Amino acid sequence: MDSKKLFKGIIPALYTCYQDDGGVNYDETVRLAQWLLEKGAGGFYLCGSTGTGLLMTPDERRGIVEAVAAGVDGQVPLMIHVGAMTTAESVELARHAARIKGVSAISSLPPQYYPVPFDHEIEHLSTIAAVSDLPFYPYVFGTTVDKYGIETLI
Repeated sequence: MDSKKLFKGIIPALYTCYQDDGGVNYDETVRLAQWLLEKGAGGFYLCGSTGTGLLMTPDERRGIVEAVAAGVDGQVPLMIHVGAMTTAESVELARHAARIKGVSAISSLPPQYYPVPFDHEIEHLSTIAAVSDLPFYPYVFGTTVDKYGIETLI
């Protein structure tokens, strides 16, 4: 699978819609994805920063992936952010994403909150990447890139 050809055009980081009571609004999130698809979106990035993935429970994150995947029905590829506070939770989310029809790639932040050595960041990301055959995209920016240089991360 040539992941460079999977994603073409504009790939929105899909916003997660919420209900007035704070619960995830799966129907409205799917409706938003379908509207963006009609406007020409080439795929979607789910559960990243814009999608508030780190603020949702694992069940809510799995629910968003399942709902949007069903709603777009394989018309465009999906990349799922599976990063979490622990490697184990990230691995579980990655395994789930790999089982969903229409998911074409996974992505994750390095460990957050507590500073860890670079080799631990690489171990964390490598462990997540290894759980499926899906292409894996590290979600790195800011200080990680500044500190190590993009060549080290690729």
